[in-house]
Amino acid sequence: MGYFLATQATRRLVPLPVIQNIVFDMDGVLADTSSIHAQAYDKLWAHVGLAGPNYPSIAGRSTKDVVSEQTRSLLPSAQDLEKWINFKQKHALELIRVTNTLYDEIPSVIADLTRKAIRCSVATSASHQSATAILGQSDLIDKFVHIITAKDVKTAKPSPEGFLLAMRQSQFDPNATLIIEDSSNGIQAALASNAWVISVRSDISVEHEHFIGSYSSITRAMRDLL
Repeated sequence: MGYFLATQATRRLVPLPVIQNIVFDMDGVLADTSSIHAQAYDKLWAHVGLAGPNYPSIAGRSTKDVVSEQTRSLLPSAQDLEKWINFKQKHALELIRVTNTLYDEIPSVIADLTRKAIRCSVATSASHQSATAILGQSDLIDKFVHIITAKDVKTAKPSPEGFLLAMRQSQFDPNATLIIEDSSNGIQAALASNAWVISVRSDISVEHEHFIGSYSSITRAMRDLL
């Protein structure tokens, strides 16, 4: 049992167990894909004739949920929805495959966690194809013991299903797990799983007994917490 900062702003100390398992969100945490997904959504909204929401308001949610919600006024068939979801994912994947999206710190962060025998998994609302394309950069994909994507869950973030599945597959309970997120939907899902939670790169802070703090980088967070 160690003592760690609950928030960077207040410097309040709370007792936390030793973290043995880390579950990473992908978009915005491991990889800088916001502009890619924003462009892909903009292409879709133009294609179907809708204005569409600002990307930050839908960040962290599954494409299926976003498209279903935003196109409701068009009364689409199931075939229409599938076609539009594939349209968005296709354009995003094309950009991902030609762009190095991983944050510069990620290879060294994951290497350090591996040396410390801390288990690492990913739980993302992205498609399996996008996740494998991004995590295949810098040969990182084999460093994650489990990769949970949209196809593996019935309910996307803010549901905690993906995080609960990652913990169950890794055989660690929430009290030994740290979840790293960047979006409001993701943080809500992470807290609902009862694991310990931090935000990175977003300045999002939440008053919750399991929310440790907001960090500018994963490197800084790991230096403080491990």
